Amino acid sequence: MRRLRVRVVGDFLGGLFAAILLPRDGHDVIVYERSTAELGGRGAGLIGQHDLYDVLGRIGSRELAQVGVEAFERMYLDVDGRVSGRIRAPQTQISWDVLYEGVFSMLAPGSYVLGRKVRRVVDDEREASKMFADGATETVDLVIGADGLGSVTRAAVTTLTQYDYGGYVAWRGLIPEAKRPSAARS
Repeated sequence: MRRLRVRVVGDFLGGLFAAILLPRDGHDVIVYERSTAELGGRGAGLIGQHDLYDVLGRIGSRELAQVGVEAFERMYLDVDGRVSGRIRAPQTQISWDVLYEGVFSMLAPGSYVLGRKVRRVVDDEREASKMFADGATETVDLVIGADGLGSVTRAAVTTLTQYDYGGYVAWRGLIPEAKRPSAARS
């Protein structure tokens, strides 16, 4: 296979994994992140699925998924802090910071650019072009979108840009363990 020029838009984990694995096959990869700061420190944890463990094994960092908190049930609290329900749901919440920083540290020097916002991606049969917020354009062989919910890369491959309300909302938050309601301590 010929050497490809690959650009990743956004630095969510999928993009970072691609930026680690593709150079091992000889490809030229650069990650462009629109934020002026890395995404470390922006999350509490995540529940790892089999695909995550697989790719961590491929990059040689399976131990990153070992830092977390094991839970055996989910507890639902009402607005008064009373337990309104419990279900058995064993899982490990992996530390986002440990996972992100560990994966980020594996990027090749010079392969990550902060503060470079991509405004638009155009794809055709032979190449892809990115238009940056500053007016510059770069044409490459492949663009990988890892830019989340407000993705600019999505419009290059699908007309689905609007989302329909699914009928539910989930709020997730953290409180210090010592401040949890007394009903949740058993």
